[in-house]
Amino acid sequence: MEKNNPYVELYDRIFFYLWDITTGQGGSKRQKYNGARLYGQFLLSEIARYEEVKSAGGLSIERHGLVAPKAVMKAWAFNILEDCFTSRITPPFELCGAIYYLMGCKHLSRKRGKYEAKEAYYEQFHGKDSIGIREASRKLEVNPATILRWKNETPEGKSPKFPGGDEEYSGEYERIRELTNVEEFYPMKYRVLRKKSLAQHEQDVP
Repeated sequence: MEKNNPYVELYDRIFFYLWDITTGQGGSKRQKYNGARLYGQFLLSEIARYEEVKSAGGLSIERHGLVAPKAVMKAWAFNILEDCFTSRITPPFELCGAIYYLMGCKHLSRKRGKYEAKEAYYEQFHGKDSIGIREASRKLEVNPATILRWKNETPEGKSPKFPGGDEEYSGEYERIRELTNVEEFYPMKYRVLRKKSLAQHEQDVP
């Protein structure tokens, strides 16, 4: 967290107080889940306020104390997620939504387009020469560059880099899978089960 910003400590204290009466209190799993959900709703409200203040054109909004610093929100989102882990409860959807935003996932930004907007583009505009890029951009409220990218994509979801279809895609998938050593991250019991499954599959294939 930024030590030079005095508002970091202030917001951190406020976030701590809310934690102290939610998941910090302990209790049953149901109580902890409800506390985590409440905290997720709080984070989402702070995120909405952050975006509202930022869109108003303010400068140094965190340093001026106008919004909760993202460093504070990230830290407490992790703290609540950690509480869910230690209590073995499913993180509530509200908390997941806040974490998604704080991770910097792009499609939540209107400037980069949304999943719903992409679906609308394919339904209404894709393949129609009568609709220009800028007009589609204005109607869907996304950047023209985003519309251009969607226009050049294959609507079926198959990458033009793999003209050979599923077989070529599968080969590249296995190559990348080995390259990343993803198998090393499997818990041993799942790794054993997967090997058994593959062996059974090989026996079944004529």
